Amino acid sequence: MKVLITGASKGIGAAIAEKFAQKGYDLALCARNLSDLERFANALKAKYVNIKILTRSVDCAKSDDVKAFIHQIKNDFGQIDILVNNAGIYTQGTILNTKLEDYTQMLNANFFAAIELTQAFVPDMITKKSGHVINITSITTKKLLVHAGAYAVSKAAMQSFTDNLREEVQQTGVRVTAIIPGATFTYSWLGTDIPEERFISATDIADAVLAAVNCSTGANMDEVIIRPTLGEI
Repeated sequence: MKVLITGASKGIGAAIAEKFAQKGYDLALCARNLSDLERFANALKAKYVNIKILTRSVDCAKSDDVKAFIHQIKNDFGQIDILVNNAGIYTQGTILNTKLEDYTQMLNANFFAAIELTQAFVPDMITKKSGHVINITSITTKKLLVHAGAYAVSKAAMQSFTDNLREEVQQTGVRVTAIIPGATFTYSWLGTDIPEERFISATDIADAVLAAVNCSTGANMDEVIIRPTLGEI
C-alpha cells in the first residue's frame, strides 16, 4: 500500500507518516524544507527498513511544484492508495485586514494543491474501486475565531470540497474523510507559554487518520472533530 502525505516533515504530517510507516506502508512525502524532510525520512528508513520512501521539496502554494511532484510519483512510485492532504499555511488576520496576496497564498496551499492532487490520483482509485482521501481541515470550519478569519475561509473551502467529493465518489469504493483538529501542539506553537498538555498532540490526529483508514469496507468515517479537552486556545 502506498500513501502520499503533504506537509510531512514535522507536526501532524510527520506523525501521520510515522503511523503508516509502522504499518509497513510505502510513503511519498513532500514539504517545503527538503533538509528537514530528508532527515525525517532517513530516521523512518532506519526504523522501518522494508518500506520505500520518496521525498521531494514542494511548496504547495506553487502549482508548478505540485505538478512536478505528481509527475515524479506517477513515474517513480506508482499509483497511490491513500492521499493525505495535510499541507497548509496560516497567516493570522481578520477578514478585513488580511492582504489579498495572503488570501491567495493560503488558498493555493490549503485548498488548490489538494484539488490538483485529488484530480491526479483519485480517477485511478475509482478504476480500482478502492482508495481513501484524507483531508486535514480545521476547527475554524465549525467554530469561528476572529483572529483567524482569512485562514478559516481557506479551510472552509477545503471542507466543502471534501464533503462534495465524498458524495461524488460514494458509489465507487473510494472513501473520503475530513479530519478537523483544534489547536494542536506543533512547531508553530514552540515558545508559547501555554502548557503543552493544554493542546491536542499530533499523534492524536495521526491516530484518527489511521482509525478512518482501518474502517471496514462497508463503513466511511465522514469526519472526525478533535478538540482540546478544555476548549479552544
